[in-house]
Amino acid sequence: MDSLGKFSVVKMDIEGAEGKIMKNGEWLDHVKQIAIELHGRENIEAIPQLLRNKGFVIRFMTGDDLVKNSLKNSFLHPISFIKAEARTKVVLNYFKRKYDVPALSREEYKILYGRK
Repeated sequence: MDSLGKFSVVKMDIEGAEGKIMKNGEWLDHVKQIAIELHGRENIEAIPQLLRNKGFVIRFMTGDDLVKNSLKNSFLHPISFIKAEARTKVVLNYFKRKYDVPALSREEYKILYGRK
């Protein structure tokens, strides 16, 4: 992992391979914030504990987080948000209960945020 250099923010969505990357967690010593989409019961159970051991305070994303993030982005980037919503109708369908976020509604997926 030395060839990657030092970085402080990580966003990871690698479809179940999270445990393989986390095995040698030395690279986490430089990370200050991490967001991971966890796949599979084993990763959902093991990775939060590994991150806590590395000094991270962690939490899982909830439906309330989705709403808060959507509102925040709509105020910070209104034109981009409106264009994206017009194409996808994610927020509208979420409130109509026609759209679910798998990582929020299924037990085998979870979105985790960690911060030191």
